Amino acid sequence: MDRPTAVVTGGSGGIGRACVGELASDHDVAVHYHTDREGAEAAVEAVEDDDAETGIFRADLGDRSEVEGMVDDVVDRFGGVDVLVNNAGVFFQTGLLEMTPEEIETTLSVNVTGTIYCTRAVLPSMLERGGGRIVTVASRAGVKGSPTDPVYGASKGGVIAFTRSLARQYTGDGVFANAVAPGATDTKMYAEERRPAKREASPISRLVKPEEVADAVRFFVDTESVSGRVLEVDGGQD
Repeated sequence: MDRPTAVVTGGSGGIGRACVGELASDHDVAVHYHTDREGAEAAVEAVEDDDAETGIFRADLGDRSEVEGMVDDVVDRFGGVDVLVNNAGVFFQTGLLEMTPEEIETTLSVNVTGTIYCTRAVLPSMLERGGGRIVTVASRAGVKGSPTDPVYGASKGGVIAFTRSLARQYTGDGVFANAVAPGATDTKMYAEERRPAKREASPISRLVKPEEVADAVRFFVDTESVSGRVLEVDGGQD
């Protein structure tokens, strides 16, 4: 039997790479990247299931034509799209007054516009195939707010609202939309933040692991009864 196909944006490292590994156990996986081709290739090479078909696909998510071209290439290669994991994101860890206009535009372009463009591009294939799963990696900052980067918090709050709106419009057509909202996660992006963040105490006294976020993504991929929800993966922080 043909495997369903999953697209993971920002699949070259961290949470994205963990999602690629998790979903490749029973999906074919298209791994998106923008600049880190080497990381995308490593994500594919790390797939342990020999039955999984994989491929890497480049696009600037802020460019509608590139996103649509990427999705067309994925459909040509795999036949359609059943799962979209909107994982790609940027985080400058910069206060509003210090943030440059370019950083503001990049944050909104990748985190919000890119999520919308990718979702819009895959929806026709999902509807044609009778349904699908859209899981967006938001952030705890989108739920609670960010004490260090308000534009990032706004972008993640925006994709949470977008996810809930998608669910209201398309769940009846079999397309379930949900979001995960990680807290501080042990990724390269977190380690390379521009300024040291004030690390809020977590009941588990450690950073969340990318694989734990991927487990939450997997729950939403498998569910047949949950749509329009946000699952915080943050170690139980208030």
